Amino acid sequence: LDPYPQPFPHIHGCSFARVASALRVSSSEVSDHIAWMSKADTVKFNVSGRIFEVLREPTLSLHPDSLLNQLAQEADADATDPIFVEANPDLFPLMLDFHRHRKIRISLAVSKDAVLREAAVLNLPVEADDIVQDPCPVSLLGSCLGKVADEIDKSMRSNRIALVADIYKACLVRKVAARNVQVFYDHFCGYTKCVSVDASDVAEEAKRIHSSCDSDFVPKLASTIKGSEVESALEDWSRQHGFDVDVGSWEHGLGHLRFVEFLSHPAEGKGKGEVFGKQGKGKNKT
Repeated sequence: LDPYPQPFPHIHGCSFARVASALRVSSSEVSDHIAWMSKADTVKFNVSGRIFEVLREPTLSLHPDSLLNQLAQEADADATDPIFVEANPDLFPLMLDFHRHRKIRISLAVSKDAVLREAAVLNLPVEADDIVQDPCPVSLLGSCLGKVADEIDKSMRSNRIALVADIYKACLVRKVAARNVQVFYDHFCGYTKCVSVDASDVAEEAKRIHSSCDSDFVPKLASTIKGSEVESALEDWSRQHGFDVDVGSWEHGLGHLRFVEFLSHPAEGKGKGEVFGKQGKGKNKT
């Protein structure tokens, strides 16, 4: 039979047998052909509650093996309810586009893999080359890059704070190892040990990190952050090791930090001023 049949007004009133004999086909084929012609020109699909109406010819017939075309052919001629299809309603229009144009155009928000997966479910021969993805608009690209740049800035700032804090930690460890610790007596807290780290200590430590390191490198790095941020970064670590940290000043990019340890038994600190190196007499002003 003609794949694009038209009504035959001259055979109206003839029996299927006479029509079949004239066309040299079986009576059942004529019956099916006339039943097909009696169907509506469009078919409706219910896709998860959303209704889509599409032409049988030529939209569905362009892909005779597709699930949609098969469902349309098997539907009763007098059926009024839409044919239910278990599919993604957001991607279904793209499947209809492929029926019409053999190409699918998608935005950046749509996944190619999702389209290919949906096409396979509906038995459509969609290949990756059949999918054309729209380029990113300049305005959207600028917005995306702006967000990425903000995230990078936050990450770099966090890394700068962590680096400066680590240099202060290294200075503290070296001074404790060298027993360069001051002992003070406070009427309220008793004997306390204190390690002071100033800008010169930090500059010296930076030189140890890398011999070619510029003496102004760490101050310049520290000038982009706040002393309170470094103090916060050191707070948890200091408490875990029995110290309290205090930023005495934060000028010219570096601060004078004091790490203070409170002795459990004040009497143990008596007479140990010479043992810990630099001495401090009098009350602890902190």
